[in-house]
Amino acid sequence: MSNIKAYREAYYGYSGKLSDNVRTLALASVAIVWTFKVDNKSGGVTLHADLYWALLLAMLAMASDLLQYFYGSIAWGIYTWRKEREGVGIEAPLVAPSAINWPTNIFFYAKVVFLAGAYGLIIRFLIGKIQY
Repeated sequence: MSNIKAYREAYYGYSGKLSDNVRTLALASVAIVWTFKVDNKSGGVTLHADLYWALLLAMLAMASDLLQYFYGSIAWGIYTWRKEREGVGIEAPLVAPSAINWPTNIFFYAKVVFLAGAYGLIIRFLIGKIQY
Protein backbone atom coordinates (compact mmCIF):
# COMPACT_ATOMS: atom_id res chain seq x y z
CA MET A 1 0.00 0.00 0.00
CA SER A 2 1.43 3.32 -0.96
CA ASN A 3 -1.24 5.99 -0.96
CA ILE A 4 -4.10 7.35 1.09
CA LYS A 5 -6.70 5.67 -1.11
CA ALA A 6 -5.17 2.26 -0.43
CA TYR A 7 -4.92 2.96 3.30
CA ARG A 8 -8.52 4.13 3.40
CA GLU A 9 -9.69 0.97 1.62
CA ALA A 10 -7.80 -1.12 4.18
CA TYR A 11 -9.41 0.86 6.99
CA TYR A 12 -12.88 0.35 5.52
CA GLY A 13 -12.23 -3.36 5.14
CA TYR A 14 -11.00 -3.82 8.70
CA SER A 15 -13.63 -1.61 10.32
CA GLY A 16 -16.41 -3.30 8.33
CA LYS A 17 -15.21 -6.75 9.38
CA LEU A 18 -14.91 -5.58 12.99
CA SER A 19 -18.50 -4.37 12.90
CA ASP A 20 -19.65 -7.73 11.50
CA ASN A 21 -17.76 -9.57 14.25
CA VAL A 22 -19.15 -7.30 16.97
CA ARG A 23 -22.71 -8.07 15.83
CA THR A 24 -22.05 -11.80 15.74
CA LEU A 25 -20.30 -11.89 19.10
CA ALA A 26 -22.97 -9.69 20.75
CA LEU A 27 -25.69 -12.08 19.63
CA ALA A 28 -23.57 -15.04 20.76
CA SER A 29 -23.20 -13.44 24.19
CA VAL A 30 -26.98 -13.29 24.50
CA ALA A 31 -27.09 -17.03 23.78
CA ILE A 32 -24.39 -17.67 26.39
CA VAL A 33 -26.30 -15.69 29.01
CA TRP A 34 -29.52 -17.50 28.10
CA THR A 35 -27.77 -20.84 28.61
CA PHE A 36 -26.97 -19.99 32.24
CA LYS A 37 -30.30 -18.44 33.24
CA VAL A 38 -32.18 -20.00 36.13
CA ASP A 39 -35.94 -20.44 35.83
CA ASN A 40 -37.97 -19.54 38.92
CA LYS A 41 -40.96 -21.48 40.15
CA SER A 42 -43.03 -18.34 39.60
CA GLY A 43 -42.22 -18.42 35.90
CA GLY A 44 -39.55 -15.72 36.02
CA VAL A 45 -35.89 -15.91 35.23
CA THR A 46 -32.91 -15.21 37.47
CA LEU A 47 -29.52 -14.17 36.16
CA HIS A 48 -26.22 -14.02 38.01
CA ALA A 49 -25.18 -10.36 38.41
CA ASP A 50 -22.22 -10.79 36.02
CA LEU A 51 -24.52 -12.20 33.36
CA TYR A 52 -27.08 -9.47 33.87
CA TRP A 53 -24.44 -6.78 33.31
CA ALA A 54 -22.92 -8.74 30.42
CA LEU A 55 -26.33 -8.87 28.76
CA LEU A 56 -26.80 -5.15 29.29
CA LEU A 57 -23.37 -4.40 27.79
CA ALA A 58 -24.08 -6.67 24.82
CA MET A 59 -27.35 -4.80 24.21
CA LEU A 60 -25.47 -1.49 24.44
CA ALA A 61 -22.95 -2.81 21.90
CA MET A 62 -25.75 -3.70 19.49
CA ALA A 63 -27.48 -0.37 20.12
CA SER A 64 -24.21 1.48 19.45
CA ASP A 65 -23.82 -0.46 16.21
CA LEU A 66 -27.33 0.51 15.15
CA LEU A 67 -26.82 4.15 16.15
CA GLN A 68 -23.52 4.31 14.27
CA TYR A 69 -25.18 3.41 10.99
CA PHE A 70 -28.39 5.30 11.75
CA TYR A 71 -26.57 8.53 12.48
CA GLY A 72 -24.19 8.06 9.55
CA SER A 73 -26.98 7.53 7.07
CA ILE A 74 -28.88 10.59 8.29
CA ALA A 75 -25.83 12.86 8.55
CA TRP A 76 -24.45 11.99 5.14
CA GLY A 77 -27.91 12.00 3.57
CA ILE A 78 -28.59 15.51 4.83
CA TYR A 79 -25.10 16.69 3.87
CA THR A 80 -25.37 15.43 0.30
CA TRP A 81 -28.96 16.67 -0.01
CA ARG A 82 -27.86 20.17 1.06
CA LYS A 83 -24.95 20.14 -1.39
CA GLU A 84 -27.28 19.04 -4.20
CA ARG A 85 -29.68 21.89 -3.31
CA GLU A 86 -26.73 24.30 -3.47
CA GLY A 87 -26.13 23.15 -7.04
CA VAL A 88 -22.88 21.27 -6.40
CA GLY A 89 -22.29 18.78 -9.21
CA ILE A 90 -22.39 15.07 -8.45
CA GLU A 91 -18.70 14.64 -9.38
CA ALA A 92 -17.47 17.92 -7.85
CA PRO A 93 -14.73 17.57 -5.23
CA LEU A 94 -15.91 18.38 -1.71
CA VAL A 95 -14.32 18.64 1.69
CA ALA A 96 -16.82 17.59 4.34
CA PRO A 97 -16.55 19.00 7.85
CA SER A 98 -14.51 16.64 10.03
CA ALA A 99 -17.09 16.83 12.84
CA ILE A 100 -19.65 15.00 10.69
CA ASN A 101 -17.95 11.69 11.51
CA TRP A 102 -17.35 12.22 15.22
CA PRO A 103 -20.61 10.59 16.38
CA THR A 104 -20.11 7.59 14.09
CA ASN A 105 -16.57 7.14 15.40
CA ILE A 106 -17.76 7.40 19.00
CA PHE A 107 -20.45 4.76 18.39
CA PHE A 108 -17.92 2.58 16.54
CA TYR A 109 -15.44 2.51 19.42
CA ALA A 110 -18.18 2.34 22.07
CA LYS A 111 -19.61 -0.87 20.63
CA VAL A 112 -16.19 -2.52 20.81
CA VAL A 113 -15.67 -1.38 24.42
CA PHE A 114 -19.17 -2.51 25.45
CA LEU A 115 -18.65 -5.93 23.87
CA ALA A 116 -15.23 -6.36 25.49
CA GLY A 117 -16.81 -5.56 28.85
CA ALA A 118 -19.61 -8.06 28.23
CA TYR A 119 -17.18 -10.85 27.45
CA GLY A 120 -14.99 -9.89 30.40
CA LEU A 121 -17.99 -10.42 32.69
CA ILE A 122 -18.95 -13.66 30.96
CA ILE A 123 -15.42 -14.97 31.38
CA ARG A 124 -15.40 -13.93 35.03
CA PHE A 125 -18.69 -15.78 35.54
CA LEU A 126 -17.39 -18.90 33.79
CA ILE A 127 -14.15 -18.88 35.79
CA GLY A 128 -16.26 -18.70 38.95
CA LYS A 129 -18.18 -21.79 37.80
CA ILE A 130 -14.98 -23.86 37.52
CA GLN A 131 -14.56 -26.13 40.49
CA TYR A 132 -11.19 -27.68 41.22
